[in-house]
Amino acid sequence: MLTFDGALSFNNFPSLTDQQIDDLNNEYIKAINNGITGTDSNGNYTYNMIDVEEQFLKFLDKKLKMNGLRVFRINNNERTELKLENNERKESPCP
Repeated sequence: MLTFDGALSFNNFPSLTDQQIDDLNNEYIKAINNGITGTDSNGNYTYNMIDVEEQFLKFLDKKLKMNGLRVFRINNNERTELKLENNERKESPCP
């Protein structure tokens, strides 16, 4: 889940050309594919979700620069904030 806390200033997302959007999409796919661990019996990719989360956070930080954007993992009734510290994925349980 993504939220924007509004605590920090947020610059409007810049106008992008179709080519720039395509480039961002390709870079996103490349980043997320770093989490692929193999394939299942049906030939579908399997992923290490910890790696996928880290790559997603790095992509947001490097490419989108959206101050105040917060990322959460929700499992059952538990919510955990995910963030980068020193370019590494960190978790913080939410009350």
